[in-house]
Amino acid sequence: MDEALKEELLNQFRDYLEKRCEPEDDDVPVDLFSLYGELGGLKNEVRIESRQIKTALDDFRSAFAALDAANQDVSSRFAGLQEEKKGLERLTLKPVVAGLLDMYDRLSAAAGQSQPEFSFPARWLCSRQTEWMKAQLQGWRMSLARVTDVLALCGVLPIESAERRFDPVMMKAVGMADRADTPDGAVVEELRKGFVWNGEIVRPAEVVINKRNSRI
Repeated sequence: MDEALKEELLNQFRDYLEKRCEPEDDDVPVDLFSLYGELGGLKNEVRIESRQIKTALDDFRSAFAALDAANQDVSSRFAGLQEEKKGLERLTLKPVVAGLLDMYDRLSAAAGQSQPEFSFPARWLCSRQTEWMKAQLQGWRMSLARVTDVLALCGVLPIESAERRFDPVMMKAVGMADRADTPDGAVVEELRKGFVWNGEIVRPAEVVINKRNSRI
């Protein structure tokens, strides 16, 4: 390559580098007054943005508080509806439960009967009647168990009082016994079954309690 051409190319490249390295207007050093002005503006922008963020957070808190209040109101209304539903169910089932309890009392009295004595002279007739009565008692007891199951489905459960201490809330004393081997206040006999309906007493159990040295 010609030396003159090389020299020309080098000069052009040197001029290009010098132009690229010249400082632009943006690279001019800033004085302190301008710097403080820029910092003040930045500070104001940060303050404005902080206020906007605080306002947004306050709005979110208000929205969450309103949502929480709405949820509590819904829960309260739901609880009220549940209580109203229970009341309607109880009102609807009340005559049914009353009929079932009456049926229970009748079946309980029939199933609790002891085997009667027959005065028929014919031995075979007494035997046939005895077998018939056994079948009747078994049928009554099965019906009694079925009625008890239906009452349980309605939420009506029997009060267990046999061989327990007398409870004046759930039991009613209708008689007294005098047994030396039984503590005072203990239930010695249940004359009529008591029931509770969803925790509320439908009727107390009628019982005989022990009271030593009592005069019956």
